[in-house]
Amino acid sequence: MRFCFLLGAQPETITEWQLCATAWLYIHSRQVTSLPSFYAGVNRRLKDQRLEELPRGDFFKQHQKGLLDLFGPVDVRAPAPPIDELDLHRLNESLVHTVHAHARIWFCSVTGFQGLFRVGEIAGGRLRLSDIQRTPHGLRIRVPFSKAQSFPVWIALVRRDDALCPVRALDNFIATGGGDRVYPGSTNAFNSEFQRRMRHAGVHKIGLSSHALRRGGATALFSAGASPLTIMAHGRWSSDSWRQYVEMGYTQQLLATQLLRAAALSA
Repeated sequence: MRFCFLLGAQPETITEWQLCATAWLYIHSRQVTSLPSFYAGVNRRLKDQRLEELPRGDFFKQHQKGLLDLFGPVDVRAPAPPIDELDLHRLNESLVHTVHAHARIWFCSVTGFQGLFRVGEIAGGRLRLSDIQRTPHGLRIRVPFSKAQSFPVWIALVRRDDALCPVRALDNFIATGGGDRVYPGSTNAFNSEFQRRMRHAGVHKIGLSSHALRRGGATALFSAGASPLTIMAHGRWSSDSWRQYVEMGYTQQLLATQLLRAAALSA
């Protein structure tokens, strides 16, 4: 709403011209392709207050088409870089695990990386201790619903002998206290804390966000030789879109021409 206020306009009385000016301000800090979501959010507020929707006539439509034509071809952002296990070890070494906030972000990071969790499946109280079961092999975590699935699914995480063990991370978190909701703060709060903790740990990747946990976990699975079906099922993807999350490492990049060289040598 701050974009409306910058123009001295209220969402419930905004004119079509003011709405277009608001859109111009909005795209200076957001992607132009996110404009429809911006309008939808404002309209939801107006609807909740039983007010009329935003004025979107011919002038508005021409203005939006111009913005998309002008900024659409270049308004492409690079995906968040993935983190790897080395980055997680650095984070682990920078934390004091007897402090609740530290134990909490560590448990969320370990499970987020190994379970390929979306931030929305962790933050906002979505991840709960009551949805976690201990097994002889490690942990089972119930995801009530996700972006691609409206029904509960279970994620299995195995016990490990190193610092990235999810069972050890859970034990440390429980020992520091707290309620059933693992991370009650918002997704924005989680992202800000994750970025701050990673910087403090000495991880300074450009564009780093909490989405790096899911990307990093998918990349690690791929590098470990997991099948596409395994990655899709573990990450709760309903299509091959998981491929966009995998970043090819140097070893994988060499594989293509190594196969060509081997074929030439055997000919």
